[in-house]
Amino acid sequence: LILRTPAEGADTVLWLAASARARGHTGRFFFDREVRRTQWLPTTRETRVERRALWHACQSLAEASRSTGPVRIRGRA
Repeated sequence: LILRTPAEGADTVLWLAASARARGHTGRFFFDREVRRTQWLPTTRETRVERRALWHACQSLAEASRSTGPVRIRGRA
């Protein structure tokens, strides 16, 4: 129900980049060109603090990869 082929997965990404209809929806989760909710259960909601911590971690990893090359996560190829 939720798995997509690479082409199907790329469709929404390309649509977001080119679509006037998608403008103004920054920070939303899209699936099959539609805004979707990100949590299905009340217990899976993140806090503002957790969201900010994740953002900072992503920024740090991006900065590290610029200076040292790709960052490897333990246990991953």
